[in-house]
Amino acid sequence: MLTFGIKIVYLDYSIDTEVLMTRYASQLHAWQSIGRFGLVGLKKLLLPSNYVNVYFLNFLTYTLFVLSVLAICFLLYRIIGPQIPQLALAAIPAVMIPSAINAEQFNFVLQSFEVALALFIIVGAVYFAWLSFHEHILGSYFVALFGVVLGFGTYQSLVPFFIALTLMIMVLELTINQTGYTIKNYIKFGGYFISLLLLGLISNLLINKVIDVIFHIQATSYLTQLINWGKLPVQQVLRTIVGGMLHTFFPRDNYHSYMLFIEMIALLVLFIFKRQKNKLLLALTTLVLVLSPFLLLIMLGNQPVIRAEMPTYPFVSAFLFFYLLWQVKKQMWLYSAGLLLMFSYSFFASSATANLLFSEHMKYEQDVQLANRVQQQIDNLHLDHSNEYALYFVGQSPAKGPAIRPVQVLGRSYFEWDSITESGVSSRASGFMQTLGYIYRPLDEKEIKLARQYANKLTVFPTKNAIKVVGKVIIIRLS
Repeated sequence: MLTFGIKIVYLDYSIDTEVLMTRYASQLHAWQSIGRFGLVGLKKLLLPSNYVNVYFLNFLTYTLFVLSVLAICFLLYRIIGPQIPQLALAAIPAVMIPSAINAEQFNFVLQSFEVALALFIIVGAVYFAWLSFHEHILGSYFVALFGVVLGFGTYQSLVPFFIALTLMIMVLELTINQTGYTIKNYIKFGGYFISLLLLGLISNLLINKVIDVIFHIQATSYLTQLINWGKLPVQQVLRTIVGGMLHTFFPRDNYHSYMLFIEMIALLVLFIFKRQKNKLLLALTTLVLVLSPFLLLIMLGNQPVIRAEMPTYPFVSAFLFFYLLWQVKKQMWLYSAGLLLMFSYSFFASSATANLLFSEHMKYEQDVQLANRVQQQIDNLHLDHSNEYALYFVGQSPAKGPAIRPVQVLGRSYFEWDSITESGVSSRASGFMQTLGYIYRPLDEKEIKLARQYANKLTVFPTKNAIKVVGKVIIIRLS
């Protein structure tokens, strides 16, 4: 509640959610065109209406997110057993939940519930796969496969998360079974989960292809255009990857911390002094786990949007913290210092994320006020059948004030998004105004070209001559 309670109290929404509110079928079509059949299916099955209740969706989102984190704790308990240090286990929610990356992802209300549900499903799928491997229950494997297919089909960023969960289990089993865990066991277990991963990916590809053919949906390059491999020189791609990693380890943003780097150094020290069979194998597996948040970066050769790091980056940071506490629990001073650091980190991370969400709320309030002021001036024009007109906005109007802290999406106004495109902020701003009850039709290309000819003749809103009507287009100059 300290971190995300503001999203339950205040019913804000941001970019793309207005599309689901006003063009429901179009948004579902767009999701399917980028291979998210699971997202479309869950939306149609559970919320088959374009009526977007922000409170309802946010409540479900954050409830499922917390349940997913608790499910990870349960998975750890099942693997390690009753001897698991319970205070150390608190590192999972304490480090994972307050990450600002989660706020960036779940700010997309149009899909937040389904993504949170898919997150829960993936954790459940990994648990059933682990159960199937150790207890030889074939039915559990198919339950896991179903969950993996549905999860991957809902949000592609859950693929690295599945891999990270698998690596977590391998690290735990190598640590627990110090004498009985052979290379053969390791390969067998890894192969079991790799088969699940490959079947999940192949099934997703086939299902999406069948749906696209049946419903005549043209796949878009929204995701594939992000791939730099084969488009740019290899050296440039490698520099991008290394730069992205360094930026994460030594951050200068609101989303990352030095936690992952500190954990990596602490693990290095731990493995140097740790006496254990298969220590090299354990160290290599842990290293791959540390690098798992960068899987999308490596695969694309390009820095993905920050929300794509949810949930892998927060999860890996949380698990490594738990693992270190677990390993030093007998050194009471280290264990106590670690717990103090954990609770301190959790408090300051919660504060930073809550600040970003408050900034988002203040931005939303300003957007509503600006939309109302624009509509008031349009009303003063006394146009008949104003819903037959289209809006063309010139320039942009970012949110302002000491409470505003704009980052990638949070804190960014509807009246500044897409400002560099030919139609500018018009589509976003008009869509947002439509959600407030101010109905206008979409612009066409001819009207955009016509409106641009008059743009420089207007003064800047809210002055008297900031709005002009040309044919059936209302031109508003914001800057």
